Amino acid sequence: MTRPQLRIRSDVFRANVEAVQARIAPSTLMLVLKDDAYGHGLAWAVEAASKAGVDWFGSYDIAGGSEVRRVVGGDARIFAWATSTDAEVDDALLHRIDLGVGTAEYLRRIIARAEALGARARVHLKIDTGLHRNGILPEDWAGVVSEVRAAEAAGLLELEGSGATSLRRAMRRMTRRRQCSWTPCEWWGSRVRFRTHCT
Repeated sequence: MTRPQLRIRSDVFRANVEAVQARIAPSTLMLVLKDDAYGHGLAWAVEAASKAGVDWFGSYDIAGGSEVRRVVGGDARIFAWATSTDAEVDDALLHRIDLGVGTAEYLRRIIARAEALGARARVHLKIDTGLHRNGILPEDWAGVVSEVRAAEAAGLLELEGSGATSLRRAMRRMTRRRQCSWTPCEWWGSRVRFRTHCT
């Protein structure tokens, strides 16, 4: 009886990455590496992607993001979006990993850890669009942005952007409330990422 085999070729993978980069230029590609790069091997995927010019990686959690940093080193950007413990947040700050923020409580913990470590956290705010899958509710958005701005002024935080599972829906809701305007800035996974301008 034969067993199924998965054969991976680095040259084909790099060609696919380069094709996506060409398609989305001048936007930036983030390569997401969940669950050991979906079973392909995180170290292999990071090294192959780096050779294709990728310098922004996404990880579900901080532990995965720290492993990416170990492999890629240097100045590559790494983003982790799962809500994490204070100890994991400390690791993220020490390894220069951007953090996805879906609640005001998590934002406050990140700010507190940045202050304790004398670090500056880079965050991306996630908006809830009705799916209730970890995101800031529209009615809480203005207050959260105010907290972010105060932390930025204190040198504890840098707001990198915002996103959602269904960003267009979130944009319509927030724009109707006249809380925010939106400027396209980068490609985020399979979606366009927007920089937020909030009042």
